[in-house]
Amino acid sequence: MLERLGRFDGERFRSVTPGSVPPSHVYVLVHGWAPGWGDQAVDDPRLRSWAAESPSGEPFEPWVRQLTVAILEADPHAVVLAYSWLDDAATGRFILAQRRAFAHTDLHGRWLAEALMQATCDDFIANSGRVHLIGHSYGARVVTLAALYMSKRPQQITLFDSPDAPVTYITGSQTMLASLLRKLPIGDGPGEIFVDNYISVFGAYYHAAPGLSGVVDVLLSPPYGSMDYRRRHLYPMEFYAQTAELDFGLGWSPLLVEHTRASGCYEQEYGVVAVSRGCSGVP
Repeated sequence: MLERLGRFDGERFRSVTPGSVPPSHVYVLVHGWAPGWGDQAVDDPRLRSWAAESPSGEPFEPWVRQLTVAILEADPHAVVLAYSWLDDAATGRFILAQRRAFAHTDLHGRWLAEALMQATCDDFIANSGRVHLIGHSYGARVVTLAALYMSKRPQQITLFDSPDAPVTYITGSQTMLASLLRKLPIGDGPGEIFVDNYISVFGAYYHAAPGLSGVVDVLLSPPYGSMDYRRRHLYPMEFYAQTAELDFGLGWSPLLVEHTRASGCYEQEYGVVAVSRGCSGVP
């Protein structure tokens, strides 16, 4: 489990040794479903997400490194970890292949919680170590489950376009996060977990659901065509990486600021990295 974590050293992600993460602000980035990577995962079951490249040399999920750099620039106390479940998230490109990846999210939620326990030093909690879990797509379900299994809750969970829109129910690929989130103490007070959720194509609102009024939902306006699903699905990380020095997005993080964050719904202003309170037609 521990070898599924990589720690960014300023140049690349390297393996994590037991107890090596000191009391700090730990940000954990978790990728989602990996369509088209099935053959590579079969050829090398121990291939980790941060080392994976396509046949043309393109890295798997470039957003992980981009967001890592933004976090490190914003937080001098940051330690950024990436969790790989590529061997179980990778599939071929065929209809309903995502169900195979989804079937492994519960397992990796437990494993991520265990890996973090192994990675952090004995006095991590006693000396004010704090954790921010960040997940994209099915990775959002992985981090939410990890929060439930962790002996000490994280301070924040950030969800990037977790598949829960009505269309995902047609294909049976919904993450059903609302039922999991209700089991967590969500809010912005002492002992609570701040949860922000970014919607770009497959995501859904949670703040209006029973018991989830503490969630902050952000409806994004990706600058891509309505049929450009891949880039729209990846847009939340692109947007978030640009908010490090602003008063929303990464700037909302309780690891960075102490101010109160208003729950409810926000909407991106089209064409700019800015949000306004309230979403059209949403409670």
